Amino acid sequence: MEEIIKLTAAAIIGCICIALIRQYRPELSLLAQLAGLVAVLVFSASVMSRITDYCRDFLSEGIIEGGYLKLLFKALGIAVVAKIGGDLCRDSGNNALAFGVELASKGAILLLTLPMLKNLVEITSGLLKG
Repeated sequence: MEEIIKLTAAAIIGCICIALIRQYRPELSLLAQLAGLVAVLVFSASVMSRITDYCRDFLSEGIIEGGYLKLLFKALGIAVVAKIGGDLCRDSGNNALAFGVELASKGAILLLTLPMLKNLVEITSGLLKG
């Protein structure tokens, strides 16, 4: 909870700084947004370390297979990169390009999960056949 409050406060301060920069030097506002994003990502590293600790626990206890966890992180990575890229495109006034980035990422995630879906269908049909 504390991390989220600190993260939100840092983001709000970043937004205020970006708004000030946009008034006086609009061409630097995109760079300021990128710097703010990097700062927030570095700040949230502690949350990410906890997530990886939980994932290690899941793997060591056999709760989830490593392949599925790897797939989950790949899909999460695609979604995060696409969201950041789409938002940057949108902020620079290229809504169509942002839509294209987000659509392509959804297709990539679907393509990534199709083997898992196929495996799930095979297991289900095997159980139903007896």
